Amino acid sequence: RVSAPDQELPAQRGKLLTCSSQYGLVVFATKQGFSVVRTADLIAIDESKGKERSKVVVEDIPVLVSVSIRSPVLFMDINSDGQFLAVAVRDQGHLFIFYYDLRSFADQATSPAPFAKSQ
Repeated sequence: RVSAPDQELPAQRGKLLTCSSQYGLVVFATKQGFSVVRTADLIAIDESKGKERSKVVVEDIPVLVSVSIRSPVLFMDINSDGQFLAVAVRDQGHLFIFYYDLRSFADQATSPAPFAKSQ
Protein backbone atom coordinates (compact mmCIF):
# COMPACT_ATOMS: atom_id res chain seq x y z
CA ARG A 1 0.00 0.00 0.00
CA VAL A 2 1.10 3.53 -0.68
CA SER A 3 -1.15 4.96 2.01
CA ALA A 4 -3.48 3.90 4.78
CA PRO A 5 -7.08 3.18 3.71
CA ASP A 6 -9.13 6.34 3.35
CA GLN A 7 -12.69 6.23 4.65
CA GLU A 8 -13.49 9.49 2.85
CA LEU A 9 -13.19 8.14 -0.70
CA PRO A 10 -16.25 8.89 -2.81
CA ALA A 11 -18.65 5.97 -3.22
CA GLN A 12 -18.64 6.45 -6.99
CA ARG A 13 -15.06 6.30 -8.12
CA GLY A 14 -13.27 4.77 -11.02
CA LYS A 15 -9.69 3.85 -11.74
CA LEU A 16 -7.39 5.65 -9.29
CA LEU A 17 -4.11 3.93 -10.23
CA THR A 18 -2.38 3.59 -13.59
CA CYS A 19 1.12 2.89 -14.87
CA SER A 20 3.33 3.56 -17.87
CA SER A 21 5.76 0.79 -18.73
CA GLN A 22 7.32 3.04 -21.38
CA TYR A 23 8.49 5.57 -18.77
CA GLY A 24 8.52 3.26 -15.74
CA LEU A 25 6.03 5.38 -13.82
CA VAL A 26 3.09 4.67 -11.53
CA VAL A 27 0.43 7.36 -11.07
CA PHE A 28 -2.01 7.22 -8.15
CA ALA A 29 -4.78 9.49 -6.91
CA THR A 30 -4.46 11.32 -3.61
CA LYS A 31 -6.88 13.52 -1.65
CA GLN A 32 -5.34 16.62 -3.20
CA GLY A 33 -4.80 15.38 -6.78
CA PHE A 34 -2.31 12.71 -7.81
CA SER A 35 1.30 11.64 -7.35
CA VAL A 36 3.85 9.99 -9.63
CA VAL A 37 6.51 7.49 -8.55
CA ARG A 38 9.04 5.37 -10.41
CA THR A 39 8.07 1.73 -10.79
CA ALA A 40 11.67 0.72 -9.98
CA ASP A 41 11.45 2.52 -6.62
CA LEU A 42 8.25 0.65 -5.72
CA ILE A 43 9.81 -2.68 -6.69
CA ALA A 44 12.88 -1.94 -4.54
CA ILE A 45 10.67 -1.07 -1.55
CA ASP A 46 8.60 -4.23 -2.08
CA GLU A 47 11.71 -6.41 -2.24
CA SER A 48 13.13 -4.84 0.92
CA LYS A 49 9.97 -5.66 2.91
CA GLY A 50 10.10 -9.38 2.11
CA LYS A 51 7.40 -11.45 3.80
CA GLU A 52 6.10 -8.42 5.71
CA ARG A 53 5.00 -6.66 2.50
CA SER A 54 1.31 -7.52 2.91
CA LYS A 55 1.22 -6.09 6.45
CA VAL A 56 3.17 -2.89 5.94
CA VAL A 57 1.96 0.56 4.91
CA VAL A 58 4.89 2.34 3.28
CA GLU A 59 4.77 6.02 4.17
CA ASP A 60 8.07 7.25 2.78
CA ILE A 61 7.60 6.58 -0.92
CA PRO A 62 10.00 8.61 -3.08
CA VAL A 63 7.43 10.66 -5.01
CA LEU A 64 8.77 12.26 -8.20
CA VAL A 65 6.02 14.84 -8.35
CA SER A 66 2.68 15.59 -6.75
CA VAL A 67 0.07 17.47 -8.76
CA SER A 68 -2.60 19.42 -6.89
CA ILE A 69 -6.12 19.57 -8.29
CA ARG A 70 -9.00 21.40 -6.59
CA SER A 71 -11.38 18.44 -6.81
CA PRO A 72 -10.96 14.73 -6.06
CA VAL A 73 -9.85 12.51 -8.94
CA LEU A 74 -12.67 10.30 -10.23
CA PHE A 75 -10.77 8.41 -12.91
CA MET A 76 -7.32 8.34 -14.50
CA ASP A 77 -5.73 6.35 -17.28
CA ILE A 78 -2.82 6.34 -19.69
CA ASN A 79 -3.46 5.99 -23.41
CA SER A 80 -2.50 2.81 -25.28
CA ASP A 81 0.87 4.08 -26.54
CA GLY A 82 1.86 5.25 -23.05
CA GLN A 83 2.37 8.91 -23.97
CA PHE A 84 -0.49 10.71 -22.27
CA LEU A 85 -2.34 10.70 -18.95
CA ALA A 86 -6.00 11.70 -18.68
CA VAL A 87 -7.35 12.71 -15.26
CA ALA A 88 -11.10 13.21 -14.73
CA VAL A 89 -12.48 15.35 -11.91
CA ARG A 90 -15.87 16.84 -11.02
CA ASP A 91 -15.87 20.49 -9.99
CA GLN A 92 -19.05 22.44 -9.17
CA GLY A 93 -21.19 19.84 -10.93
CA HIS A 94 -19.12 19.82 -14.12
CA LEU A 95 -16.87 17.00 -15.34
CA PHE A 96 -13.38 18.06 -16.44
CA ILE A 97 -10.65 15.97 -18.02
CA PHE A 98 -7.04 17.17 -17.80
CA TYR A 99 -4.47 15.78 -20.26
CA TYR A 100 -0.79 15.49 -19.36
CA ASP A 101 2.24 14.47 -21.40
CA LEU A 102 4.00 11.73 -19.42
CA ARG A 103 7.41 12.96 -20.57
CA SER A 104 6.93 15.96 -18.27
CA PHE A 105 6.83 13.58 -15.28
CA ALA A 106 9.80 11.52 -16.44
CA ASP A 107 11.89 14.67 -17.05
CA GLN A 108 12.27 16.37 -13.69
CA ALA A 109 13.61 19.52 -15.35
CA THR A 110 10.08 20.45 -16.45
CA SER A 111 7.08 21.33 -14.33
CA PRO A 112 4.13 19.07 -15.24
CA ALA A 113 1.01 20.94 -16.29
CA PRO A 114 -1.95 19.82 -18.37
CA PHE A 115 -1.52 20.54 -22.07
CA ALA A 116 -5.29 20.39 -22.62
CA LYS A 117 -8.55 20.41 -20.68
CA SER A 118 -12.01 19.35 -21.80
CA GLN A 119 -15.42 19.75 -20.23
